[in-house]
Amino acid sequence: MIKKISKKLFNFNKILKDLENKGFSRIKNYKSEEKCLKTIKVLETILSLRIKKSEFVGNSNNQVLYNYFIEFPDLLDFVYDENIFKLMSKVLDEDHVLTSTSARNKRILKTLEKSSGTSGIGWHTDTRYVFQNKVPVKPSLSYIVIFLLEDFTKENAATQFVPYSHKFNFRPERNKAYETDFFIGKKGDIFILDTSLFHKAGVSSIKSRWAIFSMYSSWFIKPYFQFDKMFKKKELESLNPELKQLFHCNSIPPKNHRKNRATLKRVQNK
Repeated sequence: MIKKISKKLFNFNKILKDLENKGFSRIKNYKSEEKCLKTIKVLETILSLRIKKSEFVGNSNNQVLYNYFIEFPDLLDFVYDENIFKLMSKVLDEDHVLTSTSARNKRILKTLEKSSGTSGIGWHTDTRYVFQNKVPVKPSLSYIVIFLLEDFTKENAATQFVPYSHKFNFRPERNKAYETDFFIGKKGDIFILDTSLFHKAGVSSIKSRWAIFSMYSSWFIKPYFQFDKMFKKKELESLNPELKQLFHCNSIPPKNHRKNRATLKRVQNK
């Protein structure tokens, strides 16, 4: 029998302190083993489908499935999670949105080509910079949530990070030899990190390491994709209010000044 995950594990005060002090927080056993295994099977199916359609799936060292929910809408529960939504409302604002989401596996898969480039390679942050793109905006305007579907270990390309680098006021050098640590965790765990934290993908291995990475931001940050255009009108209307918000439906700028003069829908409706 699969043990149900208690929402008490999601300690908001601890997470907020962790984010402030360490730049990340780990929540153990958030998803069940059964959920992880089922999701992995679905992701492998999506990978095969996209390969057959010659769609982007990353490369032989790093498989990447952007917007995995297109083929399997049930995976939208990784986009909208009640606890994550509440947390982002605290660390960002009540109108926060989804910037990007992708399932990733830093696995060596020789049947794929090596040519397609992927993000996450080399030291980087996912925050925003000003003053000639050199100085990070503080506090961060975005946070990343990683759902571990398989164990993260040093041997299977666990994400690396530079401790306390979310407090640095400069941009990382992509190939510099920093003092590093790893996000080590078990399947079902989640990591939440400040996008100012220096991090990079680990070294690819033959071992599978599926995880879902989602970045949430303040409403005025552009998404990587036009999420609202991925659904038919009826499909979009059937989504819950939180998903509509995350997909930027509540923060699309008005067409012109004749109808509205505010971007946020809740402001328009006042």
